[in-house]
Amino acid sequence: IKVMRKTTAEEIKDKLHKGVVEFTFIKSDGSIRIAKGTLHEKILNEKLGGKSSTKTSSPKVQVFWDLEKDAFRSFTIGTEKNLISFEERI
Repeated sequence: IKVMRKTTAEEIKDKLHKGVVEFTFIKSDGSIRIAKGTLHEKILNEKLGGKSSTKTSSPKVQVFWDLEKDAFRSFTIGTEKNLISFEERI
């Protein structure tokens, strides 16, 4: 049995910066999305060819590099119902 606890925005950001994370969230259109993402500096440098990886957004939105879409994506944080699961993979 997997027990879920509320994940804070700071924990999410920290895990994304440390490596690859797989997470499930509810998109704004109501559909469920499973994503594998990161904000790890080395991975972003490889993907972006050394270009700036700074992406700003609202404090209620978490930006991440989607490893399957090969592009920046985001999801809303701050409400428990948006994020279904969050697991560190690497």
